[in-house]
Amino acid sequence: MLGVLYAALGAFTFALNNVAMRRGVVTGSVLQGMALTVPIGGLSFLVMTIAFGELHQLVVFPMAALTWLACQGVVHFVIGRYCNYKSNQLMGVNLTAPVVQLQVPFAMMLAVVMLHEKFTVLQAIGSALMLGGSFITQGNAGKGKRKASAPLTAATPTPTRMNRMTGR
Repeated sequence: MLGVLYAALGAFTFALNNVAMRRGVVTGSVLQGMALTVPIGGLSFLVMTIAFGELHQLVVFPMAALTWLACQGVVHFVIGRYCNYKSNQLMGVNLTAPVVQLQVPFAMMLAVVMLHEKFTVLQAIGSALMLGGSFITQGNAGKGKRKASAPLTAATPTPTRMNRMTGR
């Protein structure tokens, strides 16, 4: 149950990040956004390790694991973040979010190929549904733009009875 809570909290914070980042890159450049967010991410990590009393764990970390995580950090925080920020700047969050969520089937595929994890029928069905949803969303992007709807009747002025005192 705790894992589901953390996953939901992670999804919420990633969504909040996308919306806030979109607001920033609309007026600024992608490189300005990265220059601000990448160091803040590193500092936040350091603050959290100190706050939870786990700073000593950094020195006992195996060198191979440290190297893998450092490479992952460069891929995620530099390359991935640049591509994410640029796509959001060009297309907006509504169009890029479904495509970015393709990370789940890609991660599952890489886990099977590189880590030899099991891939069940239920995971295959879920991946197919996610892929289908992303492609449907992208296929409909920009099509069938709706015209402005008619004003609500409650918002339109209605004639009122004359005021007996003023005669208006």
